[in-house]
Amino acid sequence: WLFIQGDIQRHHAPDFGLLYVISLPFIVMGVYFLFSNERMIALLLGYWFLLAPISGSLVTGSPNAERALIMLPIWQILEALGFIQLIKIINRKILKKLLLVLTGLIYLFFFVLYVNLYFLHTNSDYQQYWQYGYQQAVNAVGKYETGKNKILFSENYEQGYIFYLFYAKYDPAKYIQSGGSNRITKTCYNIGTVYFGKCLNNLSKGDIYVTQTVTNLKDLKRTTDIKDESGKIVGYLYKRI
Repeated sequence: WLFIQGDIQRHHAPDFGLLYVISLPFIVMGVYFLFSNERMIALLLGYWFLLAPISGSLVTGSPNAERALIMLPIWQILEALGFIQLIKIINRKILKKLLLVLTGLIYLFFFVLYVNLYFLHTNSDYQQYWQYGYQQAVNAVGKYETGKNKILFSENYEQGYIFYLFYAKYDPAKYIQSGGSNRITKTCYNIGTVYFGKCLNNLSKGDIYVTQTVTNLKDLKRTTDIKDESGKIVGYLYKRI
């Protein structure tokens, strides 16, 4: 999770962990040095390390990098300590210089790789995970919205009602006066004729269903594909027939 897999796609670059792999041996060395020589500091960081993830562990979606930010800068402290101690252990100057150069080049490689993945591939491979397509979906359903038919955003649109209210320029005063979203069931609610969540049973002929996954129900006809900037399909519009 830390060094290879990473968290949800919004919390790291594609195919990259949350920490550099090269950091791992230095972190291990830092832990060993602290517990061998600086017990009080080791206990302080140890308590910090153990207490930090508790709040994040009490909610869904754990482990979560965003909720684990309170762990910083423990990793960097341990990494720096481990590297410094490794340099001190080496007596020969030529080996010290070689280690510094080699380590610097490895870190530079990981840094350049990260920058490339973050600024280039995130914009192409991870657009959907940054909710690209939500605005396009709201704009697309506007062409089919008559005020009488229902529009349903499936449950895979995370907090879809927020994006609908914003991109549809829904009047905030009207939303407040109406009491906000009307919950029909635990997993289905609506704002006027626009529905969100697991509400397929509420659809009638002529209603529109918006989803991020292909649906093979016989009474739904695929009408529009929503694409990101690279041409990848990130959403589908279906009409109940």
